[in-house]
Amino acid sequence: MKEIKFRAWDTVREIMLPEFDLFDAITGSIGDCAENLEFLQYTGLKDKNNKAVYAGDICKDDEDDIGSVFYKDVEFVFAYGGEKRLTQSLTGNLEDEHRDSSGQLFTTYFEVIGNIYENASLLGKE
Repeated sequence: MKEIKFRAWDTVREIMLPEFDLFDAITGSIGDCAENLEFLQYTGLKDKNNKAVYAGDICKDDEDDIGSVFYKDVEFVFAYGGEKRLTQSLTGNLEDEHRDSSGQLFTTYFEVIGNIYENASLLGKE
């Protein structure tokens, strides 16, 4: 089963809040300023350094393409001009398209290098 957890960008204080789980979000344990937060869901995947990949992360792949991770329709996508699917669906199932010819997971080629809030310059944005 896919682990459901989040982190959040505080739009007022301009800081990234550490990861929290669904229980914390529902019970209000993350504070009383939820209207100021951009919630970023964990994709259920880890990068080549075993770092959790969240929506809003900026990643670099093995071909040095840099792009951001976002949620589109029912899956997480890595976009850098084209799109590479990171997850098949909300269930977190990884299918054959996410493996290379040796069976290695597609995400072993990705490295989280920042996020769209604190490191927008990595995407050529200020």
